[in-house]
Amino acid sequence: MSRGLQDEAVAALQQVLALDPGHASAHINLASAYIHLGQPAAAINAYESFLALPGAPDPLRKKVRGQLKLLRALPAR
Repeated sequence: MSRGLQDEAVAALQQVLALDPGHASAHINLASAYIHLGQPAAAINAYESFLALPGAPDPLRKKVRGQLKLLRALPAR
């Protein structure tokens, strides 16, 4: 996906979350878009916001925790 489309995806997902902060998949998709844009700190924030949501399925929480571990292991830019 091109940078322009990724930027559009970020803007759209931020709008979704402004309307529905509990939208779990929007947090995860936002993190993914930030990863593709080379913004690991923003991706970490999106994943952490997901983990703060009540009621997310445990298998998905486990996957997100794994992604966070990988992102936090990246060298600082």
